[in-house]
Amino acid sequence: MTTLGIVCSMTNVFATEPVCSFSVLKDVSIGNIVYETLTGDTPEAVMAQVKPFYKKYNEQLRPSFYLYNSLSLNYTFIGFNSIYSSTYSSKAYYDVKVQGEACVYSEILSPSKPPIVMLDGCNPLESVDQIECTVPTCPAPVNGQRAAADCTQTVSLTPAPGQAEPRPKGSEGGDGKSTYDLIAKVTEGNQPKAGM
Repeated sequence: MTTLGIVCSMTNVFATEPVCSFSVLKDVSIGNIVYETLTGDTPEAVMAQVKPFYKKYNEQLRPSFYLYNSLSLNYTFIGFNSIYSSTYSSKAYYDVKVQGEACVYSEILSPSKPPIVMLDGCNPLESVDQIECTVPTCPAPVNGQRAAADCTQTVSLTPAPGQAEPRPKGSEGGDGKSTYDLIAKVTEGNQPKAGM
């Protein structure tokens, strides 16, 4: 009869910190749009950095053509949306409402005539963007520090001592035992995990 050793051992390496990110408009001009990525450990921490955006600029594109633009945006935190999980990562998504207004005014200039207005109007803007967060599964750091090994959990299953191995009923010497006791051991950072 062969004695069973470790039946199963699984190791998971978890994300070290819950990190959230959100892209906001930083600057805009003709042919140039710049975004800034804000990060934080929670969606609320990200939103605390978000400021209303307002930008206006005037450009004399040609001696005879003048353009004025303005854009304003406000961000409102809505809340949790969904979680996406795969073999390698888990992400949580939170909705943010973006509302604003884009205005444009342009005119053709002529030394001998009054300006001819080509465009003059404003359009409301509204969309829903998302804060993306990694899902935290690693315990909180102690005094702000955490070793890489602290975010590694290993689960192993070993047979309990002093028991006969299970055998199908009717096999040679088999008593038809259909249960088998295993001991599960969970370690984290090479130490037994508390409460497991």
